[in-house]
Amino acid sequence: MGKIGSVAAALSALATMLLCAGAYAQGSASPDQPAPLAEAAPVATPTREPPPSIADFMAEPMIEDVALAPGGRHIAYVHRQNDISYLIVRDLAADRAKPVMRRLGEVRVYGLEWINDDRLIYSAGANDIGVDYRRGRLTFTGVPRLFASNRDLQDTLIFFKDDKKIEAANAITASDVMLITGDAEHFLLPLRVGRNLDLVKVNVRDGKWTTAASGAERTMAWFVDGFGYPVMRFDTNRRFTEVRVMIPQKHEQNRLDWKQAFAIRFDRSNDKAPDFDPIAPGPQPGLYYVVGRPPGADRTGVYLYNLETQKYATEVFSHPRVDVEGGIIDPRAGGYVGATYWNDMLDATFIEGKMQAHFNGLKDFFQNERNIAFIDRSADQQVWVLATSGPRDPGAYHVYNMAKAHNEVIGVVNPRLPTHKLGRTEPIVYKARDGFEMTGYLTLPPGLAEGARPPLIVYPHGGPETRSVLSYDVVAQFLATRGYAVFQPNFRGSSGYGKAFVEAGNRQFGGAMQDDVADGVMHLLAQQRVDGARVCILGESYGGYAALMGAVRFPELYRCVVSAAGVSDLHRQVRWERDEEGRDSEAYKYWVAKIGDPDRDKAAMNAASPINNIAAINVPVLLMHGTEDDVVAFEQSDLMHQAMKKAGKSSKLIVFKDAGHSFLASNLEAYLTQLEQFLAAHLPQP
Repeated sequence: MGKIGSVAAALSALATMLLCAGAYAQGSASPDQPAPLAEAAPVATPTREPPPSIADFMAEPMIEDVALAPGGRHIAYVHRQNDISYLIVRDLAADRAKPVMRRLGEVRVYGLEWINDDRLIYSAGANDIGVDYRRGRLTFTGVPRLFASNRDLQDTLIFFKDDKKIEAANAITASDVMLITGDAEHFLLPLRVGRNLDLVKVNVRDGKWTTAASGAERTMAWFVDGFGYPVMRFDTNRRFTEVRVMIPQKHEQNRLDWKQAFAIRFDRSNDKAPDFDPIAPGPQPGLYYVVGRPPGADRTGVYLYNLETQKYATEVFSHPRVDVEGGIIDPRAGGYVGATYWNDMLDATFIEGKMQAHFNGLKDFFQNERNIAFIDRSADQQVWVLATSGPRDPGAYHVYNMAKAHNEVIGVVNPRLPTHKLGRTEPIVYKARDGFEMTGYLTLPPGLAEGARPPLIVYPHGGPETRSVLSYDVVAQFLATRGYAVFQPNFRGSSGYGKAFVEAGNRQFGGAMQDDVADGVMHLLAQQRVDGARVCILGESYGGYAALMGAVRFPELYRCVVSAAGVSDLHRQVRWERDEEGRDSEAYKYWVAKIGDPDRDKAAMNAASPINNIAAINVPVLLMHGTEDDVVAFEQSDLMHQAMKKAGKSSKLIVFKDAGHSFLASNLEAYLTQLEQFLAAHLPQP
């Protein structure tokens, strides 16, 4: 133990020393390239310069989608400039070599993947349906389609072009591509053939394909072993809220028979089943690495799952405090390398000690201010593509060489938001009134004078079974640059801290969950961190409910409320879920456990509904909602607004036509504008 520790410490120190000598190096740009990508901004002394504008926060990413060739020598990435996408391939071993560049035009690229050192796959598309390829020129007018080019970006192939078997509405992204161990000329791809999502095997040179396995209309994901044989698939219900885990039972005449092993809730907010997430083939046939929560376990961990017995076999890794989030996988061999988890910041534990030491060195180099995510690695694991982000870092991409302990920045996502213009975020640990220990995060305005107490925006997360972490949050940072402190509490019912912490929030909508939020505010007031006379509460989805209910439960604490896509009537919401899902669905059972049964618990649910407590709300309320929301119906905000106006209360409703539940993605500018105007009116700066 001591020897391993000393070696790790030495490697960590060496990595840090060499990184400091060579980090953030940028290659020179040739004249016919697009403007060079900006370097990551250093930490600077705060100044009185103007805060970033909404346009600065809305700036398109300068770099998207980075992929590393198996040999570790060539890297491909997408550079964006003036709404134009450029596909670029660089030779990392030749400092002065001119990068190969191809102008793709006014399109968006949705992923890159090297099948071998000479052949690159990428997907691209636009808004309208259709794709055209004439006289060597690509024209995109539709959902993402799949392409391949040689390393010099020549010999471009459009997959499935003019193939009448392929449904035109296939949105194919390179992130769906599955590599096959020992086969550098083919890849696997989930593809909708007719109405069913099949698994097909595709030749990377000529685009010819064959069906590897047949799926169903509601199949949403495939999982294969290292040699490309299908071992599991996910089928979903109509609303993508429940997953049926399907296992093949036998193989006769090239036909698989599938049997449902179990059903589990699917969380659309993070696009996975939180209690069962397959990540990689196991070390022997019949076993698969999953991030899961076995019966009786409190926290999720990495396990080997036995596909034949359909039971958990062996625990590989678990964390003593938090849930495991995902796995780090060998991109070529498909094996398990390590686990990732949010312990305030994103952290990782590797199987192999040398990789752990280098990762720790990177954390030290980035001063523990940036989360490090693995995007790609070379076949020998010696070259890594990393993505960093942090509360003051909207994102950057890097190439790290283990042999040289050297890091190079490929590009930053948004150079218009330098570090010194954004607010620092720190973890806040406090106890709720019943003794539960809570963690939240406080973002302070940049350049805040020592001892100053800024106005506070309380920003509970949605879900409620998600969590806030120490990472870049566009809304929190936007508010911080406007002079507000922002507090993001992880109240009971939040994910990430184990099943018991989640279940402590059951039937506590408007109760202990609401107390946890207020107790965090009280803690900050007791510490004299913020101005208690100027506090507003803001939230989206569940956070929108918590904002409205905060004004009901603690009318003396908040001066204004913003609820986006929030629930105002719990009884109506759960009845709607029952009508949409059915009484026997996993999704409906989840909400009954979380909120209550609409038949037996009607009185309690009504009492915990903001719409039935309007008399207690004595502060201005801003409501925002999309008309096509299929998670929280638009009527939840519409009816709340009507009831507020009828009672003579201050209420404003902003309607996003044709927008769904996650309307911020496409309406961020309007959202931030409305937010800034509302807060300026009701929570003005001194």
